[in-house]
This record gives sequence, structure tokens and C-alpha cells, in this order.
Amino acid sequence: MSPSLSFLLLMPAMQRLGCPICRIRYEREKGYLDNLLLNHITDGVMQNSIIGSLGYCPSHTWEAGLLEKGIHNDSVKNSMMYENLVQKLTKALVQYRFQEQSTTY
Repeated sequence: MSPSLSFLLLMPAMQRLGCPICRIRYEREKGYLDNLLLNHITDGVMQNSIIGSLGYCPSHTWEAGLLEKGIHNDSVKNSMMYENLVQKLTKALVQYRFQEQSTTY
């Protein structure tokens, strides 16, 4: 019987100090963010999906920013995504405010 993928991932991670499961999770998250920033952040479908979910949690927002800063020495791609998110939320809040004012009076 051949070893499972999780076994193959765990064995090298257990050779280092610290929790092997946390290490694998961190490496996967970093890989996802790295791939997103390098290949997909300007993809409209991907950007709309991220904006639709209201962006990342605070932890992954910081991680994405630090990763981009480390790779490109700037944060342009993250800034583009969050600029679009802020514009969408601002528009939604203006519409909400208008609806509230028109139903109140």
C-alpha cells in the first residue's frame, strides 16, 4: 500500500521543530496567497469573488500585504483589491442611506 498524501506532507514537517500541522497549514496559505497575488489579483472574476466575500480576515489581510511587500517591495495589488472593495462598500452605504432617508420621511 502506498503512503497517503497527508502522510507524505506530515513526515517532512515532523522533522522540524513546532507543530507539523500548523506548518503545513501556513505553507498552504502562503502558497495560495502567493499564487493569487502573482497570477490572479487582476482577474476580474477572482477579484469579484474576493470583494463579494468582503475581503480577507484581518490575519490574512496582513499576511497578503507582508507577502507582497516581501516579493515586490510594494503593496500595489493588495491596494487595488481593497480600493475596489472600499468603493463597492461606499456605494452600498450611500444607497442604504438614501433608502433609509426616503422611507423615514
